[in-house]
Formats: sequence, C-alpha cells, structure tokens
Amino acid sequence: MFKIKDLSNNSPESQVVYRDLATTGKDWTNGPKKAKQHFTAESPFSDSLLDVVESQGASPWSGVGVQVVVQRVYSLPGRDGTGSQQESSSGHADPPEPRICLLVQDAYGMFGEVYLEVAMLKGKQLEGKSCQLAGMKVLQKTTRGRTPGLFSLIDTIWRPAIPLKSPGHGQPCEEVKTHLPPPSFCYILSAHPNLGQIDMIEGDPISKLYQPPVLLCLRDILQVTSLFLTSSLVLLPWLCALDNVTRSFSMLLQTDNLGARCSFYARVIYQRPQLKSLLLLAQREIWLLVTDITLQTKDGNDHHLPKILPVCVTPSCVLGLEILEALSVAAPHSILFRDALRDQGQIVCVERTVLLLQKPFGCVASGAGSCELTGPVILDELDSLTPVNSICSVQGTVVGVDENTAFSWPTCDWCGNGRLEQRPEDGGTFFCGDCSKLITSPVLKRHLQVFLDCPSRPQCNVKVKVGA
Repeated sequence: MFKIKDLSNNSPESQVVYRDLATTGKDWTNGPKKAKQHFTAESPFSDSLLDVVESQGASPWSGVGVQVVVQRVYSLPGRDGTGSQQESSSGHADPPEPRICLLVQDAYGMFGEVYLEVAMLKGKQLEGKSCQLAGMKVLQKTTRGRTPGLFSLIDTIWRPAIPLKSPGHGQPCEEVKTHLPPPSFCYILSAHPNLGQIDMIEGDPISKLYQPPVLLCLRDILQVTSLFLTSSLVLLPWLCALDNVTRSFSMLLQTDNLGARCSFYARVIYQRPQLKSLLLLAQREIWLLVTDITLQTKDGNDHHLPKILPVCVTPSCVLGLEILEALSVAAPHSILFRDALRDQGQIVCVERTVLLLQKPFGCVASGAGSCELTGPVILDELDSLTPVNSICSVQGTVVGVDENTAFSWPTCDWCGNGRLEQRPEDGGTFFCGDCSKLITSPVLKRHLQVFLDCPSRPQCNVKVKVGA
C-alpha cells in the first residue's frame, strides 16, 4: 500500500492506495505489527536526501523521511524478471504494467528517482509540489554512464531557479546557484509496499525550486543545430548568462545536440504505421510527422527549414491510454511532447518522455505568441533536397503506369498485418497469425506506380507509388 495524502486532510478520501506492488527480498517482508506502522507529520524529516540515505544504508527507511520537490512525473516500461506475465485471450503474453516514477530534488540539489509499480498517479497532482518522502528503500546509486537518459533529463532541470543550500550551512548560499556543476550521481528509490508515503506540504502549492518544462517552437529547436555549428563559441557565454527560457537553448547547445531534452506543442498530420490495436501501438516504433505555426509561416531566412518534422516514438516511451486512442484514429491531432530527446539531428521520444493531448498547468512558453497551428497545413514541394521517408507535395501530369508492379492484397482490419492465411476449412476466410483470429472483413490494400511529368522538375523522372 502506497499512500499519497495531504497533511491538512486525513480523511480516507484523500488517500490513493496502490495494490499488487511486486516486491522481492527479505528486507521487504514485514509482519503484521510492522505493516501497521505509520509515518506521521511529527516524524523527523530531513531536507537532505544524501543524509537520509547515508544514515539508513540499504535498509528500508525507519522513522525518518526527507523533504523534496517533485520535478517530473512519468512512466517507465515495466520489468518482469519472474516470468509472471499473463497471457491474453489471443494467446500472447501481455507486457508487464509500466511503473510510475517521480523525479524528486532536495534543497541541496540532489536528485532521486522514486519507483511506483502501479500507474495510478497523474502528473498534475504532484508535479511541482513540495512533499515529504517516508518509507523508502534505496535500490541503487546510479551515475551518468549507467543511465544517460535519466541525466539528460536532470541536466534539463539543472541550474536551479533559487539558491540551493550548501552542506554545513543552514541558509541557502547565493554562490551555490551558479557555481555548482550538475549532479554526477542519483539515487534510485522504491516505496515500501506498506509504509511508503508522500505527504504534500500544506501552504506550498508550487515550489519555487520547481523547473517546469519550457515549450519551444519547432523552428527554435531546428535552428539550434545551425547555431551550434556556425557560432557556438560566440553564443555559449552569452546564453549561459541568461535565465528561464534560454535555459533550454543553452542546454541544447552545450550538449552538441546529443542527448539534450526539449519540449514542444505540435500538430500531428501523419503517422506510420497506422494501427487500430492499442497494444500493438504501445509495442512498436512509431513515426509522427508534425508541424507548428513557426514552420508553416517561415520567412526567407528560414528557407532551409522543413515545413514538416519527423518525430520517432520508440517502444521505451510509455504512452498513456488517451494518446494511444488518439493515435489509433486516422485524424490530425495536437500533442504536447514533453522532455523529448534531441539526438543526432532527430527528435526521439524515449524513456521519461511524456506525450499529452493538453498542455498541463505550469508549462512555460518560449515566446509571447503561441506556436499552435490554427490554419491548413502546407507541405514542402518535392525537390532534390527532399529527405527520404519525408512527406511532401508533388504536382504533375500522369504520363505512364507501371502495370508490371500493380497488385493488391488483403490485410488484417485490426493490426494491419498483410500476411494473412486463407483457410479452406473455414470457407476461405482469412486468418491473422499476429492476432490469432479469423478476419471476416479484411482491408484491401492496393499498390500502383505511375510516372509524372512535373513542370517544376523538367530534368527528372518522377515515379510515384500510389497506395490505398
């Protein structure tokens, strides 16, 4: 049982109970008496995560706790090392449930990642709040080399908004704000199944230490690459002297665009693959083609920027049910991409990236105007610089058809599988091996290649694959 409650409200309705938390090891085995223990508001709480960890060691915390700020709430893929995965009705093993995680920070700048096994929390309830942790256990002390994805997120939050406390000093020191390097290690914590608690501190709804995501426009994110390549030595000192919004620009530049996090709000106009199955969407790599108003209304100085940007969503990025349902419908929709990874010139959604259909409270916009797209979408025209697997527009006259390559085939109306079996014993009905079920209404896919005469490309032979 993991309880999350407000110190000012002790009613049963204010508690969120987490059941079926999978735990192993004798340290987590408790008798009935120990399970009834409760950490009250009068229990001793420290403001140093490091002090509590050093005093408790590898044992579950007993009678102590720590005050922290919840910087992020996200999900990580579930892990099932016991082979206890449940089989679904189709005969396939369902993936383990994702784990809810809290990225917390204490008054000295130390970070910790808290694991919860059951995804019942919502980020808007705890993110940005000052809380008191109790009943925790240290799973490991991790470093940048072990978990680079975690530290790319920590680096995005680093450069505290207020002065931090310095070890040995009772009051925050102004020098600490700018002179401390980013943390080199982080503690991974797990809540005790019966005694774990997070108590939100009364009278402090949003902590001053909280660093909300800074929403950038897509044009700003893309321009960072050229800024770094052409004038990083000149811009870096200037950017480091700025605050708030430029924190995201500075981080993108200083990391050479490798492993930097960014947040943005964009319209999804196309996705690949297009699947109706929510389970398959959650387990496959998805490419989303997105845009916003800054890419659609670029001026002459931004002619090198595309109007449409591809975003890769890897299986390690846990998608919520609301996002999965939106992606299963072939219709444009706007999505907030929070803490996506800018890696080698691409935007990738990985572990600790969160996708939302609505902007949560607390996000900071990068400019005075909104980047949200309100009008119709304009595509780039086909030219010699059009990247592979991108989306573009082409105009021309059909001058020929390649009949040798024209064909059609049935696909599964549920998962899109194009390798169906036709079973004579079932009256010729198609069978999908991926779904393990008969397909009564297969979707017919067609493939046709045509040749175009394009006035804009008079010296080129343009061949277009037409599919339906």
